This record gives sequence, C-alpha cells and structure tokens, in this order.
Amino acid sequence: MSSGPNDLVLFIGRFHPVSVHLPIGGYDPQLLPWHKWSGIAVAVTCTLTWLLNWLGPPRVYQVSLLGTLAVLAVASHLGASIRTAAIT
Repeated sequence: MSSGPNDLVLFIGRFHPVSVHLPIGGYDPQLLPWHKWSGIAVAVTCTLTWLLNWLGPPRVYQVSLLGTLAVLAVASHLGASIRTAAIT
C-alpha cells in the first residue's frame, strides 16, 4: 500500500489554485487590494520567520510563528470574503 495520495486526489488537487483564485461573477473591489497586500505580508512574515528559525533565539521564532499565523488568518479571511461575494 502506498503512503502518498492516489492519482485522482493529485489530479483534483492541481485545480485548487484555479478554483480558489479565479473569481466567478462580481466581487467587492475594495477587498481586492487588502487581500493582495495581506498576501504579500504573509510572504514577508514567512521569510522573516524562516530567517529567525536559523538566526534568532527560539522564543522569538515562536512569537514570529504566531504573528505569521495571524497575518495568514487575515489574508485568508479577506480572500474568502472576495470568493463569497463572487458566488452570491
């Protein structure tokens, strides 16, 4: 028995970015810049957290993980709000 996902799961999983990031219908244009910049903030905080993992004390790294999680939650919420507005 293989330990990885089967071919069907991999095939469907490859459509995840398109289904999430391709808006269908209208959306709130005010949310789009907020989602874009919060996504950039996620990339920046992930990079800083990665650097702190190598260079910083463990406690600072742990705090940066929580900060990254908070930024990720905001970006995800905004993205879901855009997606929800497009569907309704």
